[in-house]
Amino acid sequence: MKVMVITPRLGRFTPRTVKFNAHTSYLCSFLASKGLDVIVRDCNWKGSDTILALNEAAALNVDGVVIVCNNTLVYGKRLKRIVDTCSELRQGRKVSTIWLTGYMATSFASEIIEYSPEAAGICDADGIRWIPNGMDQGRKIGELIVQHSLFNDDHPGITGLDMSIEFEPEDRLSLLSSRSCNSKCSFCAYNNGQGVRWKPRSMSAVIRDIEFGLNLFGDRVITFSDNDFLGNRRIAEERIEEFCKGIKGLGVPINYSINTRAECLTPAALRRMSETGLTNITVGLESLHQKTLSNVYHKKVNYRHLLTILDEADRLGITILLSYILWQPFLTVEQLRFEVEQLIRIGRWRVPQLLVNSFVKVVPSTPMERQLEEKGILTYGLFQRGWHFINKDVERIYEDLNQWHINQKRDELENAISNRDTSSLTDVLATRKIEELAFLVDRLNI
Repeated sequence: MKVMVITPRLGRFTPRTVKFNAHTSYLCSFLASKGLDVIVRDCNWKGSDTILALNEAAALNVDGVVIVCNNTLVYGKRLKRIVDTCSELRQGRKVSTIWLTGYMATSFASEIIEYSPEAAGICDADGIRWIPNGMDQGRKIGELIVQHSLFNDDHPGITGLDMSIEFEPEDRLSLLSSRSCNSKCSFCAYNNGQGVRWKPRSMSAVIRDIEFGLNLFGDRVITFSDNDFLGNRRIAEERIEEFCKGIKGLGVPINYSINTRAECLTPAALRRMSETGLTNITVGLESLHQKTLSNVYHKKVNYRHLLTILDEADRLGITILLSYILWQPFLTVEQLRFEVEQLIRIGRWRVPQLLVNSFVKVVPSTPMERQLEEKGILTYGLFQRGWHFINKDVERIYEDLNQWHINQKRDELENAISNRDTSSLTDVLATRKIEELAFLVDRLNI
């Protein structure tokens, strides 16, 4: 049985990534371990187009297609385009079996079914949520996706991959040490009743994946893409020690990066992991204002502890970046000024994205959606949600910032992305971030 697994392109302003999507690689490995002939089309990794990949699947006469929707950018018009194409291919009998999986597919499952019930089946760790008419012959693929999503102890990790993946010298392997997330932020798809709890993989399985990647691909730069590498403070120390011992046992120096929460880190943990090649950490922060964290995002962050972690990481040469959201519906001018002041204090460079794009995205059935609906500021669109600022002064500042970006030269940014000119893109984005911050500092009289 031949199956194509597709990771959707996240937009024309998304440069080609050097990372092979972890959720895709683990799914491909699992399907291959069950005897399926797997074709991979990670459209961000290889710079392809999602619709072209779907049409290629039809031309290759595959038995099934799986689209992995594990990114919040698979949303709105982008998700509609995918669903429309799936519907056309199935109705035209060009591809008989198409499955959508991943948290964005399941979050919008009811809307997808209502909009185009024949487009695709939908499944995740909770099981098969929907199977269209005439797709019974593809049920086996859906059942295998469900088995993979559970990440049980017998999951092969990435060991089902082979050299047909066609790694290039600058590419890097992306791995998973766990599934889901412990944080349960109000806006996150992991907090909308999907029933998927954080589940760590055994460190022996993680080390096995690293060793396999080293042997097969020669890749010594590892990115851990799971949301919560350490899980919680209770087990973090044990996981770190077991992981570091495993890395030492490989006898090969590597560099790696992780995602985690600040409360799971200690200065001692940073020192221990730096000895085994830790170079980068992305910390889920979301806001620098305590009221926003508690009332809007339902999070707790000890800022004094965060600053201690940042200082120790800087001393060790470990780069800490922050997952951050500046614009949210309840933002006041005073809070906005505080956020920008604190962002300057800890380092604007720690937030990778442009601030104009740093706004909360609402996912169905989350506490955030219910909160905005109760306040009467939620708007509905096909496969998307919108919202209005309560504070009109903040709304004007955001609109002016957005217009400022529109007025800037876009051709430099577009050319750098389309030409995959990494150094040029870095320079253009860095300049834009500096100018953008200056705009806000001036506007807020900081």
